[in-house]
Amino acid sequence: MDKITILGHKNPDVDAVISGILMKKLLNYYNYDAEFVIPDPYLDFETYELLKKYNIDMKKYRRNLTKNDNLFFLVDHTNNNFAPNVIGIIDHHNEILKNTPEYYINKNASSTAMIIYDLNPDIFDKNDLELIVLANMVDTASFNSSKTRKIDIAKTLEIIKDNNLDYEKIYKDGLCLTPLNNLRDAAFTGYKKLNYKNKIIASSYVQVYGKDFDTIKIMTNIVKDELWLDKIDIYIFIIYDMQCLSTTVHFMSKKNVQKYKYNEYKSRKDAINGILERIKL
Repeated sequence: MDKITILGHKNPDVDAVISGILMKKLLNYYNYDAEFVIPDPYLDFETYELLKKYNIDMKKYRRNLTKNDNLFFLVDHTNNNFAPNVIGIIDHHNEILKNTPEYYINKNASSTAMIIYDLNPDIFDKNDLELIVLANMVDTASFNSSKTRKIDIAKTLEIIKDNNLDYEKIYKDGLCLTPLNNLRDAAFTGYKKLNYKNKIIASSYVQVYGKDFDTIKIMTNIVKDELWLDKIDIYIFIIYDMQCLSTTVHFMSKKNVQKYKYNEYKSRKDAINGILERIKL
């Protein structure tokens, strides 16, 4: 078999990068030639800096795809743009996908990294386990997200205890507070686009600890301007207050801005879907 190229989603986050690294180790263990690749021209600064604290340099995996990359394994997403050469997918968003490859796992879990870990826990060392815990923490805002599963909390705490990991450190890192030294960069944290009912919807978010209303107002105006600079119909800007664990969603069109507040930490997917379900586009 040719070499397998492992890809996370576009602009990979912490879980996508860690899942790619774990998947390479798992495939190598079963004697497959595999490489994790980040083909993105730009790396998310926040993700890069956080992973660097855990001795992961994203630049090590960064390169352009070539004609020699002809077999793909996707982790933390199901964007099958390379069909029919995708031979496997592992994701945790539990979405329905047509024309799935032969090897396909897509189920509810706190992170894709945890799913990969469960496939063969014995092959991962202490450093890997710390990364798995970090992925779980980041993807659930340190267990505060609505998508957190109790079984994953129990597994994570067991890994921490058995391997004497620094819970407080990883918990704090898992909150992923957005650096606010550059408000324009901060406003576009996790920037994504999707097509919904023939409307182009963009979204981003910030995670802050306590509210600075002037700062939030500036960032909200920055993303609102994006509606006029790009071909975007709707912009959804999500503000997470990690001090009181609340979620504020700004739903912006060229006509108006609507604001929705939840007294809980809602995952971006839940927040966006909840708004789209109640608004007629």
